[in-house]
Amino acid sequence: KIEKEYKNVYKVKVNKINNNKKFENTYLLLYTKKNINLNYGDLIKTNIIYEKPSIQRNYKGFNYKEYLKTIKVYGLATAEKNVKIIKSKNINYIYYYCNALNEKLQENINKHFSKETASVLIGMVLGEKQFIEVDIIQSFKKSSLSHILAISGAHVNYVIVLISFIVSKTKIANRKGKIISVIFLLFFMVLTGMQISVIRAVISSCLIIIASLLYRQFDTINSVCFAMLIILILNPFNINSLSLQLSFGGTLGIILFLEFLYKRNENKIIDYIKNAIFVSVSAQIIIFPIMLKNFGTVNFTFFISNLLVSPLLGIIIVLGILFCFISLFSNVLSNSICFILNPMLKLLIFISLFGGLLLASCGSSSSQKNASTQEVNPADTIYLGDLREKFEGDSIFFKVVAPDLMLMDYQYFWAATESEAVEKGLTKEYYKRVKKEISETNEAIKKGVMKGADVKRIPDFQEGQKK
Repeated sequence: KIEKEYKNVYKVKVNKINNNKKFENTYLLLYTKKNINLNYGDLIKTNIIYEKPSIQRNYKGFNYKEYLKTIKVYGLATAEKNVKIIKSKNINYIYYYCNALNEKLQENINKHFSKETASVLIGMVLGEKQFIEVDIIQSFKKSSLSHILAISGAHVNYVIVLISFIVSKTKIANRKGKIISVIFLLFFMVLTGMQISVIRAVISSCLIIIASLLYRQFDTINSVCFAMLIILILNPFNINSLSLQLSFGGTLGIILFLEFLYKRNENKIIDYIKNAIFVSVSAQIIIFPIMLKNFGTVNFTFFISNLLVSPLLGIIIVLGILFCFISLFSNVLSNSICFILNPMLKLLIFISLFGGLLLASCGSSSSQKNASTQEVNPADTIYLGDLREKFEGDSIFFKVVAPDLMLMDYQYFWAATESEAVEKGLTKEYYKRVKKEISETNEAIKKGVMKGADVKRIPDFQEGQKK
């Protein structure tokens, strides 16, 4: 569920349309009125207006239709009238209770932490990033720390370390402990929403454990390829997912290049620093071309931010998981963990902001250096500045359209359908004009006219609706 100012958005699985099961098991994004609240697992019945997702209209422009395919969504639907709930919990009980536990853990985290730190912890431990503020996400991107907000191999490794430590303190045999680890990892994968990076990390980790149980030699490349095969079987369109490209690209970079770059040092401090730097460098070798293709910019200060964050990452993940578990039973112990964890999360956010400032002062790519020769540096502009000028003095745009604008991969999208826009009092001509202006702005961003804009100031743009 995604909450907007005027509506709610749900990802729904189709059972049948007009008693026809032709579209059974396909997914749609369902837009409902704000007063309609649905729960995970509800079986519903409603009349809808279907609309095809927008496609790429300009060269290298954002293709919303292809993006939706990577999350198994094939259309947009607006509920015309009230939505009738026929049955609750109409879903596999494992998925239902994992989702309920995820929501409960989010609730516990929000009770103990500030909004800023809670959203980051929820992203790192439970895989839910939609609550993280735009400026924080952008600071992590600029400092090459985005991987920290997505559950990946490093996160899963720390989970295994925690499980192994707990098992070692009990009388459970080593082989049984490994089986428990596999079961918990699979549970963790479902709990965090079976995202691409989680599936890759969990499958690879489970194969390592299973290989040791069977006394077989483990092959890292084969495990990564097997994980990709499983992901593409689940959804072949994931091959176009930027998340898959970055996740597998970074992993392959580490596998292929780390052993050639990194040599152990007897001094533990020097060895730690070398390892942190060369792991980052190895991953970036393959990630660089992907970033250049999609964003037209790279960050050469990544090794500094990753070096500063490495000591914190493991502690935050381990304490975060312990907090989630203990918060279900003891409020006193939860407060104790929160007291330690909260300043660490604040420090992590500060490091990401520091990395972003370092990038701004040093320059991140040749494209930005070329741009700096202009009289006005594009890095000082606002992505939405172009739209603000086009709609200056247009109160309707700021009140109706601006609150619903979404940012995905540096491209803007207004999810409203034509019929929904008319419902809000907009004319069809106005709707088409807004769509056209957004498309042209996205094209300008792709061409670099507004590359590197400070998305941190997007809320300033939406403030116009209050004027």
